[in-house]
Amino acid sequence: MSHPTPKREPSRLPLAAELWLWIIVPAEYRNDILGDLREAYWHEVRVGVEVDAKRQLWKELLSPHLLALRHEARTLRSRRRRTFIGRFQMRTVLKDFQYASRTLRRSPVFTLVAVVTLGLSIGANTAIFSFVNGVLLRPLPYRAPEQLVFVWDRLAWIGIPRAWIQASEVPVLRNEATLFEGFAAMAIGSSQLTGGGEPEQLSAGLATADLFDLLGVSAALGRTFLPGDDIPGAPRVAVLSYGLWNRRFGGDPGVIGRAVTLDGELTTIVGVLPRYFNFMIHSSLGPPRGAEIWQPYRVELASVPRGNHSLAVLGRIKDGFTFAQAEEELAAIGRRQDAEFWDDLGFSFTPVPVHGDLVKQVRPTLWVLLAAVGFILFIACANIATLMMARAQQREREVAVRRALGASRARIMWQAFLEGGVLASLGGALGLTLAILGMDALVALAPEALPRREDIAIDHHIFAFTGLASLMTGLLCGLAPALQSSNPHLVPSLREAGRGTVGLGRRKRVRNSIVVAEVALSLVLTTGAGLLVRSFALMQRADTGFDGEGVLAFNTLLPRSRYPNAPERLTFFHELIERVAGLPGVTHVGATSSLPLSGSTSQTAARPDVADEEEEPIFVDWVRATPEYFSALGIELLSGRAFTTGDHADAQPVAVIDESLARAWPNSQATGNKVFISGGWRTVVGVVRHARLYRIFADDRPQVYMPLAQAPTRAMTVTIRAGVDPANLTAAVRSEIAQIDANQPIYSITTMEMMTGDSLAERRFAMLLMAGFAVTAMLLASLGIYGVLAYLVAHRTHEIGVRVALGAKQGSVIRTVVRQGLTLAAVGIGVGLAGAFALSRTISSMVYGISATDPLTFAAVPMILIGVAAAACYVPAWRASKIDPMVALRHE
Repeated sequence: MSHPTPKREPSRLPLAAELWLWIIVPAEYRNDILGDLREAYWHEVRVGVEVDAKRQLWKELLSPHLLALRHEARTLRSRRRRTFIGRFQMRTVLKDFQYASRTLRRSPVFTLVAVVTLGLSIGANTAIFSFVNGVLLRPLPYRAPEQLVFVWDRLAWIGIPRAWIQASEVPVLRNEATLFEGFAAMAIGSSQLTGGGEPEQLSAGLATADLFDLLGVSAALGRTFLPGDDIPGAPRVAVLSYGLWNRRFGGDPGVIGRAVTLDGELTTIVGVLPRYFNFMIHSSLGPPRGAEIWQPYRVELASVPRGNHSLAVLGRIKDGFTFAQAEEELAAIGRRQDAEFWDDLGFSFTPVPVHGDLVKQVRPTLWVLLAAVGFILFIACANIATLMMARAQQREREVAVRRALGASRARIMWQAFLEGGVLASLGGALGLTLAILGMDALVALAPEALPRREDIAIDHHIFAFTGLASLMTGLLCGLAPALQSSNPHLVPSLREAGRGTVGLGRRKRVRNSIVVAEVALSLVLTTGAGLLVRSFALMQRADTGFDGEGVLAFNTLLPRSRYPNAPERLTFFHELIERVAGLPGVTHVGATSSLPLSGSTSQTAARPDVADEEEEPIFVDWVRATPEYFSALGIELLSGRAFTTGDHADAQPVAVIDESLARAWPNSQATGNKVFISGGWRTVVGVVRHARLYRIFADDRPQVYMPLAQAPTRAMTVTIRAGVDPANLTAAVRSEIAQIDANQPIYSITTMEMMTGDSLAERRFAMLLMAGFAVTAMLLASLGIYGVLAYLVAHRTHEIGVRVALGAKQGSVIRTVVRQGLTLAAVGIGVGLAGAFALSRTISSMVYGISATDPLTFAAVPMILIGVAAAACYVPAWRASKIDPMVALRHE
């Protein structure tokens, strides 16, 4: 019977190998590696390997494991070295930061002034950038917004670069344009909501059913338009804006499917738009307008007669095609339309990017404001850099000792940059806090008509901008001190032989250059602000053509369902005027279809009877008005007469024209002559002053007025002149209208003085900010001059004491110091004038009534700066004149 061979444990390796591996192999690998090597060695020995070959055997067995161990050891050492270096660097940075913080804490006044100055400057930059970001930089909240364009008609023969599209042109675009996904037609008007509360006039949008699909917008509740909603005869449906849903319906989800009365007809609410949706349409001259409620444009577009340019058209360019390609295709379609319908007069289609079209009016203003506030930050950085250079020179001995002990130049520069970074970080935190706290106030100061106003907010872009501004501020503040501190004159500094004047010439030039730059930038800002202030003052005194003092105005729109015919509309307005005229304190009541400064009017071509038929017609604004309108609004009658009750529908067609159109007749004798307008001849019975219909700072077209009785309309603006505060008449006016028609709302109630102020809101906003920036810049520049002179006086104490001891008079010392400061100011003014002339070309479109190089402004601003600089120079000069010679001679 055989017995099984007992299992034999693997032999150990040779003793030397065992000891060596025990020493070099890390503990976590030791058992595994030794076990594998012993197993392999035992297997080879069992088969009878010679003794001499055993040594070679275990070497071969060990080799791959040793190579792996060597690589592992190298990796471990490298990792430990990197960890050590990282920890060392982190400890070094923390120590440097702690040292910079302690240094700044030892100068609390300097630190507080620097942080507050930088905080205000960075905060102002953050606030203005939030406007630029929200209005100009942030993409519109629609699908691929860069592919959205508005399409306009260009009527070159009458000087109209952009006009609304005719309805019959929309099918042409849809059929012939191949580079577009589609075209949606729309218009912004007004609708009357009645029932379920106070009657209300809403801004309403009419659009073809594909509008929301082109925009890529889905309803927040319910649905948007479906194909077929815009077919004539389809059921009436409407989509609410998010704001109207909350304001009128309390955010009730059950509003979907509810029927409301719009313009006297039942309409079903089918959806609520998202909160962000505020699609706005820019007219040819007026401000962009949005809508509170959207309804389908239920019209057969191809059947609408040509000649009525009343629709805005939105197009979306297909993926893979550029704006230039789409523009060329539309130009080719326009040329075909021009040849077919316009006899090659110069008609064309003009595409404009939607975002650019929306913000085109405010883009120059916002960029100018951002540049201006950037100047403020640069001036603030220059001031802080000057103060830090002064502190660095006071610490010159300390830096020299550090250099003598082996500190590198990079380490010294790093410390200076770190101090600037600490100040900039604190200033950035303060600036961001101030921007957040003051954002609501700044937005409230902005004009109501500012597009995308609701998108102005503090977001991650603003945080990133503030961080970048703080970083750049830290670099700018620390650059000059870092260069100054990194290369001191060691021996004189250690001996204190230079008494603080070592290298003073070079450093003095650097400080002087910084002050010159501050004064130059201050002059540029002050000149721009001066131009805007003068321009705004002239706007306020501009002749608007009417007298708005004591005038109340409100709009009313009669629905077709209750007032389908012209006689009924005329009866309503006639009764309304009579009732309001009987209110206490009311002197005149009139009505018009186009209120001055409203930007809402109709344009058409007119031809005086003295013009040849081959001459180009004059493009005019035409306005409907009642007999008392001119008296109510204070529009002066220059010749002839105003309208009377005798100018009814069956009477001879008449017109009143303004002084601009009257110039078409010899010696402006237009009264009694005729003008061809709206398809017929009218006799000119009077000439009135030209009233600004659009903007105070922009000339309008000539104007033709027609009697309301001969050109009735549903929408009118009633103007009331009273001897009492017109705002107090609102309740009485509402009561009178309710007695005529309880369901008829009035809206846009305002005084003409408020309307005049609102028309200047954008210019006032820019003027106030620029003026504030200019005052701040002058203050900072004066502080820069003061700081440099005070520092130089302190370093020249010994010299000044010697001069005083030798007999120099007080006036001589003052003149010497003041001359130094005024020399810097004069050089800065010379440099700044060149920059101011460059700026004047940039803001020329914002200037009214004066040239962009207005001599008075360009003469007054340098004189003001010289005066401010002289005041800043006098204080250190006066101190210098009071130096005691005995104290000065002992001064170190």
